[in-house]
Amino acid sequence: MYYMAPISNRSVLSITGNDAKKFLQGLITNDIEKVSEGQAIYTALLTPQGKFLHDFFITERLGTLFLEVEKSRLEDLQKRLKIYKLKADVELDDVSDLYQIGAFWGDYVENKFSLPLIPGNACIEERDIFYVDPRCSKVGVRGLFYNTNKEQNERVNLETHMTVSLPKPSLVSSILPFQKFLNQGFQQVEFEAYDQKRLQQGLPDGSRDMIIERAIPLECGLNDLNAISWTKGCYMGQELTARTKHRGLVRKRYFPVQFESAAPEFGAKVTQGEEDVGEIYSSNGTFALARLKLEALTKELPLSANHNSLTVIKPEWMPYDEIMQGASLES
Repeated sequence: MYYMAPISNRSVLSITGNDAKKFLQGLITNDIEKVSEGQAIYTALLTPQGKFLHDFFITERLGTLFLEVEKSRLEDLQKRLKIYKLKADVELDDVSDLYQIGAFWGDYVENKFSLPLIPGNACIEERDIFYVDPRCSKVGVRGLFYNTNKEQNERVNLETHMTVSLPKPSLVSSILPFQKFLNQGFQQVEFEAYDQKRLQQGLPDGSRDMIIERAIPLECGLNDLNAISWTKGCYMGQELTARTKHRGLVRKRYFPVQFESAAPEFGAKVTQGEEDVGEIYSSNGTFALARLKLEALTKELPLSANHNSLTVIKPEWMPYDEIMQGASLES
């Protein structure tokens, strides 16, 4: 069975201009030179102290870069980026009304898009962009759909930055872009179904999980989720991020967990005996993302939150044995 869901908590910011890639390269954690019409990346913007500010995906079409960002924080990201724009040939535009975002998953879902199941692999279909999730292929393919449902006669042509007159959508084109996939064996489900799959894989979802100006990228697993380049050179927060890695300063990590009953709310303390050893962040059903002390995982003692027992999940992308080996050496 194949599934598809709207990603309702994300929006799209476009970046155009001759200096677009150069501009981003000195700011983001990943290497913007990897981005092309055939390759997407996942990346983050940090504070100068190396703490989390924003995470986003970047794709490219006809020279325009598209950043898939948190909907509720798009304006904040746009303002922050404009601070560093200076005289660079760069334009930042909120194009959320022109694009919809979706996720697709299921066994061999990549074949539906003729994409090898390699994180970040992308393809273009007319004005739509599809790409294997750059963090982890287990969560499938993401899609960026041009919104033909937008009822307006004039739209911004992103390729030429000219206002063009387009006909009003027909009744057929006003159907959500998922319609064509219903005819290809996909079942449309709600965002919550995708969110639960994300949690099972232990993927943080922006500021729902990574506390703004507090979260440390390596604790969040961003290195193992392909969000950090160690070869690209300087970016904001790079020095402290590199120091954390090379000195082995990570004492806590994010892990997916499953509870015996419904997961507790955000902020609930994880306990081991009488000791607080972590906290719960986003959750859905019995699954949640937890930030846990590594030392606690070296002990054969049960974990719980609000008297609700939990089990730590070990997703394939996470080098769990390596993480725990380091924790054992430090304890």
